[in-house]
Amino acid sequence: MGTYAVGDATKESIKNTARTLFYEQGVSSVSDAIICREAGVQRGLVGYHFGSRGGLVAAIYHEYVEALREAVERRFPTDDPALAYCILEYLLVDCLHRNERLRRFYVDIIAYPEVSDDEVRVQHEQLSKILARKTGSCDITKLKIAVTLSQGAFNEMIRCIESGYLDGELDELLAVDLRMSMSLVDVHDAEAEDLLRKTIEMTEGYRLAVGKTLRPRIMKANPTL
Repeated sequence: MGTYAVGDATKESIKNTARTLFYEQGVSSVSDAIICREAGVQRGLVGYHFGSRGGLVAAIYHEYVEALREAVERRFPTDDPALAYCILEYLLVDCLHRNERLRRFYVDIIAYPEVSDDEVRVQHEQLSKILARKTGSCDITKLKIAVTLSQGAFNEMIRCIESGYLDGELDELLAVDLRMSMSLVDVHDAEAEDLLRKTIEMTEGYRLAVGKTLRPRIMKANPTL
């Protein structure tokens, strides 16, 4: 096996090991030394392969987000970017509300600037499509404000759910979150309500499931849970 192949295998081993440890124990509870030991590689290789701990966390987050978007788009295909946004957000918040380990993982990783940068990129991409379709153009200043406010509100909502401060009905939290996000890109009132109704109807009976491999799946909901 060539040097590059060995290096790629080591990098994947570190990433796969860290992914499971982060999910099961929390990002803040797992040191780079523990990751390297569990992966069976030399200490210090996290920095060598990922540049920093933040680089490793961001790589794991990026793969998770792309897999999440793919899973949702595959199960709920739509050419309406606003509806696609609402469906993904609705399923994700529901999953974070139910899954304590994923919620802790999420709260830990958003403290890393590298992850915040990727979050902004994803949010920018999603909201720019909605704004362009709604207005026929994309006011970059308005878009940046929408991205900043919507992403900040989402992160704070998850933090407050984790801390126990926000303990209202989930459907109510989701409805407020989606209405606010849509209003920032000029989707108001009746149109926003219609999007919310369609989102609930399309996702009824389904849930997002995420385990220790951070491979998102759309599954039939168990009515007894």
